[in-house]
Amino acid sequence: MIRPVLLASLVLVGCVAPPLGLGGGAHTTTARSNDSNVATGVAVGTAPGREAFQAEAAMQFHHSKRFAWDVGAAYTQVAMHHDGMTRTLIGLMPYLRGRWTGDRVSASLAGWMFGASGETGAAGGILDAQLGVGGDSWSVYGGAYGMGYGEGLGPLTGAVQGRLGAELLWCGLGGRVGVGVEVYAQYDSIGGADSRGDPIETIDSRFVGGAIKLRYESSPTHSTWLEGSSKPKSGPAPASASASPGR
Repeated sequence: MIRPVLLASLVLVGCVAPPLGLGGGAHTTTARSNDSNVATGVAVGTAPGREAFQAEAAMQFHHSKRFAWDVGAAYTQVAMHHDGMTRTLIGLMPYLRGRWTGDRVSASLAGWMFGASGETGAAGGILDAQLGVGGDSWSVYGGAYGMGYGEGLGPLTGAVQGRLGAELLWCGLGGRVGVGVEVYAQYDSIGGADSRGDPIETIDSRFVGGAIKLRYESSPTHSTWLEGSSKPKSGPAPASASASPGR
């Protein structure tokens, strides 16, 4: 028997909690100041009554050897099974992530928020923090996030999550390829209305899940255009005055 499928939301503005945190693990980097690189990843996760898929991509800008900014976005698709019905939710979540790396310790903070007025109005946001230790080819870390999203006549979602993860990386494909495993505990609530404006039953869930994550980071390239903002402006050399002996 084919179970009915309800597409609860097609509004790609970050209405679904990602199964994993934002960004990569806690491994160290070989990048220098004003380097940049591309980072991508895909993950599949499972928990009682649901399956999840996440894909993300980010551009990493290294302000220094120890600090970098990630500008990226994460696409999430979650299938929830409840009372014989499958509810599929989709979201796209942009983010800005700052990451500080010491000798072996890494700490990061990622966030995003938005608000829109209009006939219905909408608002949402996420805050994600992570702390870990690692080297060039490995890392272990822990993290947590809280997120919320709501529309006046659309979906209302919220979630909090804590996670533990580990990853291994290898050199290849012009950069580094990695695989990670994460376990997480999450609480979320999904309700409101679907994309057609029809009310949907509110579902509150508490569960523990796991995921496998594949990741790729390109080798850092030096961005000369980033140097312009960090180099002091050079002006014309001051004219030197020479005094002639009086007669």
